[in-house]
Amino acid sequence: MTATNAAAAESDAEARSILERAAAASFPPLHAVHHLLSVGVCVRCIFRMFGAFSHACSCASLTVSFFHSFLEEHDDSAKGGPCSCLSTDESCCSICFGILLPTCHQDEGVVPFDDISRIDIITSMVSQAIQREGYQIDGFSLEISLPAVVAANERAIRLYMKEKYGSENWFKDEMFSQQTMSAKEGLRLLIAPSLEKQLVGSSVIAFCLGALCNQQLLD
Repeated sequence: MTATNAAAAESDAEARSILERAAAASFPPLHAVHHLLSVGVCVRCIFRMFGAFSHACSCASLTVSFFHSFLEEHDDSAKGGPCSCLSTDESCCSICFGILLPTCHQDEGVVPFDDISRIDIITSMVSQAIQREGYQIDGFSLEISLPAVVAANERAIRLYMKEKYGSENWFKDEMFSQQTMSAKEGLRLLIAPSLEKQLVGSSVIAFCLGALCNQQLLD
């Protein structure tokens, strides 16, 4: 087995472990999860909505196709026949518009980054800009602002889920408000560790910034 294949197998095993833990602890019935996939909600937003994002945010193997394969194994509603979720554009999401996804839009189309993530590319650009200006810093704050339509999309999905599943025993009206992580917080969890690593690695900062990094959310 080559190093690339070994790394892929390890990532797939990690993804399966994450899905099994989430299904046991956080997720609603899998037919509801499958329906979210079918209406174009990305895997990371599904994990976000059910309080499991921190486990899933860095796993590259958690794609729609991998998630659907897992659902086929554990949920009869995902079996037998073509599924609309497999024909959706994995580079986009009906809630976050792909902000949380590890893909990049280029002129020739959507290109996944196998060796370096889009987040690392963004934070590398920030680090390089700081180095060019010769700044030396001992901490940073991470300010994130997202289009208001992202929050509007999330509210619409919540209302849709309430209308569709509100009569089922597992559904609780307060479920999303208790468990949902905002898209801003999800993006912060993706960016902050990478930015810290870039800044420390470039000697702009000489020590770990985990306790110093904070987020100022713009509503």
